[in-house]
Amino acid sequence: MAQAMVSSINPTHGGAGTSVTITGTEFGSVQGGNCNVTLGGIPVTITSWSDTSIVFTVPSDSVMGDVLVNIAYQAYGGVFSNP
Repeated sequence: MAQAMVSSINPTHGGAGTSVTITGTEFGSVQGGNCNVTLGGIPVTITSWSDTSIVFTVPSDSVMGDVLVNIAYQAYGGVFSNP
């Protein structure tokens, strides 16, 4: 598998319940196991995962921090903040 790359995170800010889309390449088609997303170190609920996009909902106990896409123990990401 080629190395994953995050090209954008949209939106980059918002409160709890905000739906966030991570766009990129080589995410793989299935989450789980050693593939997940965290926001500020807290695991988030994934609503959609494909090879080119991941959608998650900002949890109520986290409103800002690094967004990390963890794939096979490699992390890729950006920053998300409270408005």
